[in-house]
Amino acid sequence: MWATRAQYLLWTLLDDPSSSRFAKWLSSIIMMIIGLSVISFTLESLPADCVVRDEWIELIGEDGETIRTRSTSPKYLCKDHEPDRSPFFEIETFCIMVFSVEFVLRLLSCPAGPGILRFIVAPMNIIDLAAILPWYIGKAYPGGGDSAKGLAVLRVLRLTRVLRIFKMSRNFQGLLLLIKTFQKSATALLMLCFFVAICLILFATLVFESEKGAWDEYRMQWIRADGTQSPFESIPESMWWTIITMCTVGYGDVWPITFAGQLVAIAAMFVGLLVLSLPITIIGANFDELYRQQRTKDEEAKAKRKREAQAERASRIAAGGPADLPQGFMASLLAGRARVDLGNDDLASHPLRRIQKLIAETHERLVKDCQALMDAQERELRSEITAALSILEETAAPPRSSAAAAPAPRYQ
Repeated sequence: MWATRAQYLLWTLLDDPSSSRFAKWLSSIIMMIIGLSVISFTLESLPADCVVRDEWIELIGEDGETIRTRSTSPKYLCKDHEPDRSPFFEIETFCIMVFSVEFVLRLLSCPAGPGILRFIVAPMNIIDLAAILPWYIGKAYPGGGDSAKGLAVLRVLRLTRVLRIFKMSRNFQGLLLLIKTFQKSATALLMLCFFVAICLILFATLVFESEKGAWDEYRMQWIRADGTQSPFESIPESMWWTIITMCTVGYGDVWPITFAGQLVAIAAMFVGLLVLSLPITIIGANFDELYRQQRTKDEEAKAKRKREAQAERASRIAAGGPADLPQGFMASLLAGRARVDLGNDDLASHPLRRIQKLIAETHERLVKDCQALMDAQERELRSEITAALSILEETAAPPRSSAAAAPAPRYQ
């Protein structure tokens, strides 16, 4: 049973950062290592051993004298960067070792969590494995099989390291909230893609017909009226201009010059604003709703922790325990976090079980004693109030006169 207990504690430590302070620290350390790995992967792409060529040139003056001056167009040349250069190789090795240990520990402890099968097929765990395996494959086949194809495959596998940034979503609530928003807004996203696809085909066709110009048999190109080659050579190539126009980005690399093409551009811009804004409003509303739910859940968790702290204090006073117990320990016992397998009779004498039973009995006695004391105080208070009211009635009643005391005469 100790193995099951160890698996449960290890899984809670690695998967739930809010389970304890140490789990939160460990999650923060893993997040920093992920950030270090991503930064190292990014900086590794910078070229090294760069030199400037043709910075100085020699010109011949009118008198035949050689003049040495700076070039207006020097060449900045760099060598191809090596994938395993220092210090990026050492950083990558360290990060891979940490990620490997974390993945193995999570795999060993997953029977106490979701189970082995659900752990293996989970998308985040697949991403973790895809970010780790290329490093080991590269070490097993460092030359890529001495072929350009094998080397290209290894380079593609190395690109999977960028997937590590998604590992942050396990501990970063913002990314989890964004993923939940996309899941809830799946219908709106499909509708957005459908509308964009329709408009893409429509306006790409219209702008192609408006801007293609005339076909030149000699140049074998579509030629505009000014003699230049038309950038709208086909409907698929026109889709690039259509999508940047509908998104109102407008890079300016391609633009229509005919009146009909400009009208198509105006229509594409306005329709793009409408098509993109309507589904995005739904997505924004879903994000706002999930954000409010997350805030409410966080506030409830904070209030629960406050109640547990109060229960811990009350239990500590009732049990007469030492005041230097770790913070949250007694509350964890009451909440069942530091639990054992209570279904087994052989663990009936377990220290945690006895402590929990002692706390429960003490708390029950405390409640009964408080209730009895309150009842006694209430009875005493009622009797005192009754006595005071009777005295008040006697002193407040007017004295009876003799005339009033005499019986009234009776008339025959």
